[in-house]
Amino acid sequence: MPGDHLGLANARGRGFFPEDVRRAVVHGNPDRVIQQARLLDQPRLVARKRGFTTYTGKYEGVSVLISSTGMGSGSASIAMEELIQLGINLMIRVGTCGAYLKDAKPGDLFVPTSALVDGPALRYLSPDYLHNWPPRDLPKWVSTRKGFVFVEGHREVSTLITRLVNEELRSGRCQYSHTCFEGAVHDKDILHAWRTEYSLKPSELERVREQIRGLTVATDMETGTLFTISRMRKTMSGSLLTAVDFSADQESEAAQNEALKIAYKTSLEVLARFVG
Repeated sequence: MPGDHLGLANARGRGFFPEDVRRAVVHGNPDRVIQQARLLDQPRLVARKRGFTTYTGKYEGVSVLISSTGMGSGSASIAMEELIQLGINLMIRVGTCGAYLKDAKPGDLFVPTSALVDGPALRYLSPDYLHNWPPRDLPKWVSTRKGFVFVEGHREVSTLITRLVNEELRSGRCQYSHTCFEGAVHDKDILHAWRTEYSLKPSELERVREQIRGLTVATDMETGTLFTISRMRKTMSGSLLTAVDFSADQESEAAQNEALKIAYKTSLEVLARFVG
């Protein structure tokens, strides 16, 4: 066992975590776990430990789990490994991202098809990646472009996510205008290390940032880790991200919140409908 940092092994031993749960939504933010759990039938808080919050319940008759992973690859990898160890075989990340596309706006939705990884996920792929770059003898689901490492997502999952998002956007139920984009995302290793004002070599950092922006459509901090771990553990995964701007005006903030609600509903629909 990789440990019980989420408290779920203990919860299962006490009968709080049912054996039939195989599908999960994961969030970096535990507050969003609580918000999404309101959409479940028979929602139940089964564990709260070390900042990780987990609910179970049913959606359209399917047993599901909603859990937080914390921010960043290091924390997320712990949560994801433990969930898979407990039997989760389909995991959807719902989170926020920074948009790299010039025509994207706060409240738009992004469905990652692959992820550029630059941090802890590389340790899975090449144990000595710090000395040997780029990593060699990579599996088929990993590619390199301009020296950067990309992990492929699961096309069948991302296709279903995109279809369901677009169905919701065309339904007429949305108050604000949203666009759904697909593409590769940049999985940051350390958030503030990518701010030029915090860098010892800002011009060099800006050069790297521009290279990455040319290869990806958005950036988050957990999708690449999810894709890497699910590929290695032979499980399925997908990601649905909302573009946010922390200096957004009141209308843009409302659009962001509406997009998150769309992501909550869509991710549960994917868990209920996916066949595979």
